[in-house]
Amino acid sequence: MVQFSAREKGFHNEIEAVIDVDKDNEKLKKVWAKDIAENTIGAVGIKKWLRKANQKGSVEVDAISGASISTGAFRKAAIKAANEAGLIKVNTDAITGASQNDSHSEYNGIPKPANFPLINKLTTEKEIVKYDDTYDIVVVGAGGAGLSAAATAAENNASVMVIEKQGIAGGTTNYSGGVIQAAGDKWQKKYTKYQNDTPENHEKEYMKAGEGRVYQELVHDFTQNSPKNIEWLSKMGIKWTSVYGHTEIPYAKENFADRIHVYEGGGAGGNGIILTQALLNYSKKQGARFTYNTAVIGLIVSNDRHKVLGVVTEDHSRKLKYLKARRGVILATASIDQNLELAKDLSPQHYEDVKAHHCWSVQTDRGDGIVMGMSLGAAVTGFGGTIDFDARTGNGTDDRLPTIPSIFVNGKGLRFVNEDSTYAYGFRAIFNQEKQLNKPTYQIFWTNINFRRSFSMEY
Repeated sequence: MVQFSAREKGFHNEIEAVIDVDKDNEKLKKVWAKDIAENTIGAVGIKKWLRKANQKGSVEVDAISGASISTGAFRKAAIKAANEAGLIKVNTDAITGASQNDSHSEYNGIPKPANFPLINKLTTEKEIVKYDDTYDIVVVGAGGAGLSAAATAAENNASVMVIEKQGIAGGTTNYSGGVIQAAGDKWQKKYTKYQNDTPENHEKEYMKAGEGRVYQELVHDFTQNSPKNIEWLSKMGIKWTSVYGHTEIPYAKENFADRIHVYEGGGAGGNGIILTQALLNYSKKQGARFTYNTAVIGLIVSNDRHKVLGVVTEDHSRKLKYLKARRGVILATASIDQNLELAKDLSPQHYEDVKAHHCWSVQTDRGDGIVMGMSLGAAVTGFGGTIDFDARTGNGTDDRLPTIPSIFVNGKGLRFVNEDSTYAYGFRAIFNQEKQLNKPTYQIFWTNINFRRSFSMEY
């Protein structure tokens, strides 16, 4: 047995692929990885890729969709090692770019996003000759919301099937910091000075921050149950280590408290994988089942179209399956983040924004569930705009960090927003100024802290 290895740059660091080769039979015996960044999307994707490669005894297998950057880079390293061993003859230049953000092609080992066309009409019960499988609950989408729904249903003794377009679970939640807001729980009391905060006070802040565009019933449900969710997640092994606050929302200051809960290993972009893996593992332990690289492309309804009975799915081979859901279908497919056509119709600010800036949501967030809901006659609501973020500095995200000494001025040279405000508030103001004036916004920096303070006025 002889070993060969090669290294490639992943998203976080260089990753090494090592292969064991049976030189007598010229066969791959085993491939494994070194120097993987733990608790990352790439680590999950590489683990899945290794399972496929070792089962097939070949490195010439597709990368895992949804974990494309590091998984594609590792696949490239494995092919280089196999090439050096003489097992395959591949022009490695064909997969150059596997570790680049904008490289999405079969040639570099990154499958194209699994965006399946939705069925144009509803499928009625009378059209189904036979269901392929039956479950109590079918969950569409395995992001944070879908995983939470699956875990809850499964722990209440429902049989659950989760259908996910990508090759791994987690969706856009994987890219988040995994932080969660809650008021009045024991961790807030332990880590902050806010000893008497309540869900009711939390609700008041959200209602003011929502500027009249949010639904109180939903906000009430969310704020009342957030402390219970924090406790629920802790039982899955999530260890809460700190609590901090958002930066200023000028018209909601009286209801402010430190409520943003951070778990061990969390708090930065990409750390959401810890949360989603905890939910995934818990769901599986409770009996939930998962199908990947498959899309729900339509709903099955009763003949009178008054009840949803199941879903139609399609996999990469374009094979259709009909799944019955005895107790309901949960649509957890995210919003229209990567769907320009729907954004143009439903959310003008999102449409203008996503054309000009990078969207951090996964490529498969195209609003499939919204389209399926509309096919039933459901109304749409909640398209209030976007949340922009300064990815280079992270400014305005954490009240423990001082605001960068700077001011914003619009295209006419006028200051228009409180720079100490939270990033979502500040960047919405920037967006509105640029659309109104059709001119760019400027950020002016200064090193003298007193200069910054002299401009830090309330609005």
